Amino acid sequence: MKAGDRVAVSWLHPAETITPHFVASLDRVRRTSHRVVDAGGLPAGANITSARNRQVQWFLDETRAEWLWIVDSDMAFDGDTLERLCESADDRRCQIVGGLCFALLTDLKTGLEYPAPTMFLLSDTPGELLRCWDWPASLCEVDATGAACLLVHRSVCEQMRDAHPGPWSWFREQIVDGRPMSEDITFCLRARSLGYSVWVDTRVEIDHMKLLPVNAGMYRAWRAGPGFAATVGDTIEVSA
Repeated sequence: MKAGDRVAVSWLHPAETITPHFVASLDRVRRTSHRVVDAGGLPAGANITSARNRQVQWFLDETRAEWLWIVDSDMAFDGDTLERLCESADDRRCQIVGGLCFALLTDLKTGLEYPAPTMFLLSDTPGELLRCWDWPASLCEVDATGAACLLVHRSVCEQMRDAHPGPWSWFREQIVDGRPMSEDITFCLRARSLGYSVWVDTRVEIDHMKLLPVNAGMYRAWRAGPGFAATVGDTIEVSA
């Protein structure tokens, strides 16, 4: 990343999930980082794939920034989050780097909810992704991650548009060998097919604002208890 590179920030704002924590977080970032030159939210309904693609289209057509920072409106983060992601991109010359985010999943056997990191590695089975349950505090290469906090260079978006013309050039839900694949996973795998690597800086921790923040602290507490072994069993670790 060049010293003068600029960032456009885009978020989706379904009315029921935008949080005061997000508004305050974004305000802290804008007061901390000199890189933000454009920022805008887009409405999102049930079809998140369409909304995600509109985010990229807005970035390419209506901004001159070199980087797009996609961040969901139900997230909360520190004021230096963007600068730290930019430093990570500069460190490894990464074109795609995300923060450490968590989804809230439900154990089908017990009905209990648990925090799950959104970092994935491809298995040897076509269409199958393995969730990473362990990681070092570092910049880690993965095969895919979510789009809740994702910094992407313009060149990735431009090349993906050329490779996949149409309304869903970047994000698309699909079925691969009978397995459902979410729109953000498709984005990452398309980027990798174009020669780009996907990274997560696990030191940049993001809060997913539910009834309680779903974050690294919640994960560590659950990881240390009996529920983890009963739910997950064998684990896979991502390396730096």
